[in-house]
Order: sequence, then C-alpha cells, then structure tokens
Amino acid sequence: MSFCKKYSKIADAHIVDFFTKNIWEEVIPKEWADAFNVEHMNENEGGITEEGENKFMNKMIRLASFCEYEEDWPESLKQFIRDTKELVLTREISINDLQMECEESIDKRILPGMNEKKLHEVRILSCLIAKLTKENKINSIIDLGAGQGYLSRVLAYTYNLCVLAIDTSNVQTCGAQKYQFRTEKSLGLSRKGKNEVDCNMKSDKLVREKKGGLTHVTHHVTSETLTTLISEWNMNKEQLNVEEMRSYELNKAVKDDKDIVDESCSVKQLKQDYNFLICGLHSCGELSSTMLDLFIKNEEMKCVVNVGCCYHLLHENEISKQEGLKGIYYD
Repeated sequence: MSFCKKYSKIADAHIVDFFTKNIWEEVIPKEWADAFNVEHMNENEGGITEEGENKFMNKMIRLASFCEYEEDWPESLKQFIRDTKELVLTREISINDLQMECEESIDKRILPGMNEKKLHEVRILSCLIAKLTKENKINSIIDLGAGQGYLSRVLAYTYNLCVLAIDTSNVQTCGAQKYQFRTEKSLGLSRKGKNEVDCNMKSDKLVREKKGGLTHVTHHVTSETLTTLISEWNMNKEQLNVEEMRSYELNKAVKDDKDIVDESCSVKQLKQDYNFLICGLHSCGELSSTMLDLFIKNEEMKCVVNVGCCYHLLHENEISKQEGLKGIYYD
C-alpha cells in the first residue's frame, strides 16, 4: 500500500486523458520525462530521426516487457522500476502449462462478425474453457459481458456447452441474437416457426433460446441477481412460468432431421447441473472485480476464466472493505 500511496498520482492517471490533461508534463516527474525525451533525440542535429525513434521504442518495449532500464536513468526512476518488478505477479509461466490440444476446428458458419484478432482470442480461450469444463465435469457456462456473443457461440456450437450470455446493453444483446440466428440457420438448427430475432429483451425475464445451448439475456449482474438467474436457468419450477417450461420442452419433442437438439442442455440436465464456469473476454473495468466477487460468493461457481481490460475504470474503494485491510486504504 505504501507503493500505491507514493505513486498514486501516476496510478490514477488514465491513458485516455494523456493529451487532454497533459499527463506527460503534469503527472510524470520531470527528471523521468527528461530521461525519456533524450532517448529519441539526435544529439548532433537536435531533431527526431527514424533511428532515434526506433531506439527509443525498443527501450520502451524492453522496459514494459522485462523491467529493463538504462544505467544513466535517474535513480528515482530505476527504483520505481525495481519496486514494480518486485511487487508484480509472476509472468514466468511454463510453456507446458499453456500447451493444450486444441483440435476442434471452428466452423466458419459460427464466425460472422469476428476479425482475425478476435478469432485468435476466441479460439484459444474457448479451448481453455472447454478443457477446464471437462476436467471439472462442468456443463454450464456463464459469459459475463458477452457483447456480440463471439465466445458464447463457439462454446455452445463447437464444444456443445450450455451457455448463458449476459450483457448490460440491450444493443449488444440484440446484435448477439442476430448473429446467433444467422449461425443457427446456416447450421440447420431450426427455430420452429421463428423467422427473425426478437430484440426487445426484458431485463426482468429470461428469454430462452435453447437450440445450440445458448441463451442471451440483458441484465445488470450482482451477486444477488445472479443467484436468481442461476435458479431460473436451472429450471426451478417455483420460479418458472408455464410458457418458459414449454420452450424447454420443445427441445425434447422435436426429433426430425432438420431440428438438431442439444441433449446436453435438456431440462433434466439443467435441473441436475448446479456447477458453473464463469468467464469473460475483455471484461471492462469493474466487471473483472465483480466476476471475482461472484466467484467467491457463489458455491455453484467452480471455475473462473477472465481476460480483463480497461483497468483505468476500476475503483479502489472496495479495498477498504476487505477483511484485514481496513485502515490502510489510501485516498
């Protein structure tokens, strides 16, 4: 905490404010800025050169990746780098720990909307999640901040998992449903009488589309509301109306060649399966900490897989509420 307090001005600086709030001059210590500025200047001509820029960028990359610094940098800067390296969580992961047999190929009909970067991320993360579900005998996935449903679709239609995709944005949910409908149609998964997607999602009513094992819902998740969603998703009869039950029973009734049924997401299975894996890809800001909190507070959550982003949107005030940390929070 002393480290956080000492460098709070830097920690609280948001990269999106770099120009508008003049972060370089207002936040970065002058001797640090001077040291960095010298790196990309041509001493003979007094101007910026391509060679100087490349040299500067290489040093910055090595600083960020390996905490390497130049001996002629200010001692205060070098101490900051040493302290940071000492406090950071280890990144020295054995390559063997990351090797997974991702033999499952992703059908191109599941890929609408994905660029190469997104496909690369989804391919690796979905493989990891599938591996964990198999090892821990988990059949149900909760994808928080599901967005357009890229990860959810691969988990549902490539690995045959039951996926509850949750997002707070109705626009995202609607977009994800459109992609889902397009995928199901191209895969031959009949919606039996439904020719278009209903984008008018209700936050207080779980809309179920169990073909393929994928359900999209617009909802703001808390520990309390997630418990309710889980109860509904597990087909608790006291919390479900007749219409919702009937939508599930269709999966058991339709058996012809054109209507592919995901038996792993049948009513019976969902009643019995109370173990979940909670995941997120590019979980924005507070969603990452919320996900960890949900994982800790819900016994049904057996695994958590999260790739966070937008860390500048996190708030530190929850730290002071944690047991054992009261009184040491800085402000």
